[in-house]
Amino acid sequence: MRPATLDEIARMFSPVDRWMTTGEGAAACAAKGDCFVLEQDGVPVLAWSLKVDGDELFIQAAAGRAGFDLTEFGLALVERQAVGFRSIAFRTRRRGLMKKAIDNGFYPAWRKGDVVLMRKDLR
Repeated sequence: MRPATLDEIARMFSPVDRWMTTGEGAAACAAKGDCFVLEQDGVPVLAWSLKVDGDELFIQAAAGRAGFDLTEFGLALVERQAVGFRSIAFRTRRRGLMKKAIDNGFYPAWRKGDVVLMRKDLR
């Protein structure tokens, strides 16, 4: 895991554009935070962007390579980065992602239409 520039990982975000909840593309949302990448044998397998919002660490955007479990492994990585924060959160409209997040300790904090804010309290 290492910091990354948006230019390095922007292509990874394009497949998740259809799931974005803000009307912006995933790369535009990622640009609002700090980007990170996880590589396997020099190939990016997971990219994400985090933004500090008070005492909460917010996942702006995340994308993984096909065949890589973004949810289980990605959320564990973000949790390691969130030491000292009260919580981690992200917005989604994907039911499968909501279920996987719940299985990893998140809960639906609010809902607006088909968009749900998922949150995990860390302390």
